[in-house]
Amino acid sequence: MQQVYSQQDTANLNIINEEIDNYLHITQKNNFVTGLDFGMGIGLRNENINIESATAIVDFTISPKVGYYFKQGFSTGFDFDYFASVASFDYQNEYQFLLQSYNIFFKYQSPKGFAAEIASGYGTGKEKYINNGSEENNEFGGYRYSIAAGLSSYWSKNVSFELMLKYTGSQASYETVEESFYLNGLSLNAGITVNIF
Repeated sequence: MQQVYSQQDTANLNIINEEIDNYLHITQKNNFVTGLDFGMGIGLRNENINIESATAIVDFTISPKVGYYFKQGFSTGFDFDYFASVASFDYQNEYQFLLQSYNIFFKYQSPKGFAAEIASGYGTGKEKYINNGSEENNEFGGYRYSIAAGLSSYWSKNVSFELMLKYTGSQASYETVEESFYLNGLSLNAGITVNIF
C-alpha cells in the first residue's frame, strides 16, 4: 500500500514540475505570444437600462491579442476587442450595443497559476433601439477599460489556457448630440495563448 501511495505522489510531483516548466518556458523574458479570448456575462447600462426594467441583459466579447513578455511572468501587448450587449424588454422592444476598441493590456502570471490583467483602449460603435416597431440608431466613440483575475493552466511549453473573471467599463459620447453614457458589466472569460517565439 505504501508503494502505491509513493507512486501516486511521484506522479503528482511530475505533473506539478511539468506545469512549472511549461510556465517558465511560455512566460520567459523576450517571448512573443498570440491569443484569443471569449467571454460572456451580465451588463448594466446607466439610468436608461437596468436590471429592474430589462428581462435580459447579455454581454459577450471576442478579443484576439498579441503580447510580449518584458520580464518573467509579466507581459504587455495589444488586443482588438469586439464587445456587444443585448437587452430584451419584451417581444417588441430591444436594445443593442456594439463597441470595437483597440486596447493596451498588462498581465501578470504566477507559477502557481494565478493571473491578473488590466486593459484600456478607445474605439467606436453603435447602438440600436427597437421600440414598438420603430428603430433608432446612434453612433458613438468611447473609452473602454477592464480589470480581470483568474487562473492559468500551462498545457505545454507553447500553449496555455486561462479562465478569468473580468469587470469591464465603457464610457462613450454620441457623435450627433452632446451626451455621454456608461456601460459596465461582469463576465467570465476563457482564452487560449500560444507562444510564437
